[in-house]
Amino acid sequence: QNSTCVGLVYDKKIEEIIEASIMPSLRSKNIKLLAYPLGAKDHLLEPNDSIGEAAARSIDASVEILVGAGSGVICDLTKLIADSINRPFIILGTAASMNAYTSISGIITINKFKISKLLKICDSVIMDTTILAEAPVEMSRAGMGDLAARAICNADFRLSHLLKTTWF
Repeated sequence: QNSTCVGLVYDKKIEEIIEASIMPSLRSKNIKLLAYPLGAKDHLLEPNDSIGEAAARSIDASVEILVGAGSGVICDLTKLIADSINRPFIILGTAASMNAYTSISGIITINKFKISKLLKICDSVIMDTTILAEAPVEMSRAGMGDLAARAICNADFRLSHLLKTTWF
């Protein structure tokens, strides 16, 4: 029986969490798990095009589906990688820090400018409440702020569209 090959994308900064909480549940006799840690334990990972492109090139051709385990940065990078290699992907959220898990775009830095880039939509989002509860409280507060701002920013985007004919 052939096993499904899964590529697991995550930030090295939270590698211990990934190894303890996520990898064991992904390992089974029907899953071949290939790990793709990004960044370094002592640096903040940034979702930029060079990291995304390098990661996309490193994905083994046998990978059938990507799993991004993390929050905003990993979510955006996994979207970029999946889009680049045309693979389905799942996001395993590790913090309720933002609302982009199901977004049609990712914030990617290209030539020192952050842009909102249209990317593949994830096939599923899974969030374990035990893992979310262990996330830093500042990340949960940021997520609440992101949620509260969503209604206001959509009104601003719509008003800009009506007054200035910007895209909405």
